[in-house]
Amino acid sequence: LEQRRTEETPRGLRIHQRVLGGMIEGKRLQGRVYPNGGGEFGLIRPDGTTEILTRFMILAANGEWLYAHCVGYERPDGYARLQATFDADMQGPHAWLNESMFIATIEDEADSQSRTLTFFEAI
Repeated sequence: LEQRRTEETPRGLRIHQRVLGGMIEGKRLQGRVYPNGGGEFGLIRPDGTTEILTRFMILAANGEWLYAHCVGYERPDGYARLQATFDADMQGPHAWLNESMFIATIEDEADSQSRTLTFFEAI
């Protein structure tokens, strides 16, 4: 993620930042988050909770493009959860993502510049 830019609105501080990239590593999906292929458009509410709205593109290891849409929240105590859905080619090897929903945890890395999202398929 790049440096956060915020603007004060009646609902709280609106967050604007680009997603700069990342890696996808899993049993069923490998690839990378496409650099500058998405962003965070969240909101820091007056109670300190951050509403998360993130969208980004993934380039799977097989060359397939996937779209990710994540919504969730992060409380002031650091507890954070996302709900994620994906769009994939209906005829491609990752078509299963179109009918799946995921819950993710978020952990800030020591460099304070990146985060690790761990996705769990909601069955």
